[in-house]
Amino acid sequence: MPNISTKLVPDQATIRRALELQFALYPDHALVELRTLGPEYLSGFFDRAHIGEAAALAAKIGSNVHVTLNPVDPERRPATNKLARAEKGHVTSDRDLLRRSLLLLDFDQRSDEGADAATEQQRKDAVAKARECHNTLLGWGWSVVSLHDSGNGAHVLVRIDLSTDEEDTNLVKALL
Repeated sequence: MPNISTKLVPDQATIRRALELQFALYPDHALVELRTLGPEYLSGFFDRAHIGEAAALAAKIGSNVHVTLNPVDPERRPATNKLARAEKGHVTSDRDLLRRSLLLLDFDQRSDEGADAATEQQRKDAVAKARECHNTLLGWGWSVVSLHDSGNGAHVLVRIDLSTDEEDTNLVKALL
């Protein structure tokens, strides 16, 4: 059973390795979007050759940094390999993806209204549910990539290979 650490440390080497593993699932020409969620909203599209720069930026910013899990089509979102202020509508959407390669299952307990974070018991309950899901999917033969602590709960990351057409989009929505 995977060990879930409660200490989240956004160091550059770990972020770079995670991005390298993620890019290994993608076609050579694919991109990822790196996005910050405040206090300033920034976005940039990074190619395989600039993983180091993306990792350095993510480590420098620290929290509230997100990366697309699925490969971005460079014909729809050209590589910038830097962060810039994001305008509404200029971030990745389903139509910008090449394919769906990863599916994120998010297990977070709802915190008390007005609270920024889940209680420790809520986090533990969410992690227990994520472990149960992780083990069930493995038992069904699914390709479960990882199980992570998300701060307020846990994420189960599953390897998939689906298009971004309407039929597969509806399949993903039905699953979630």
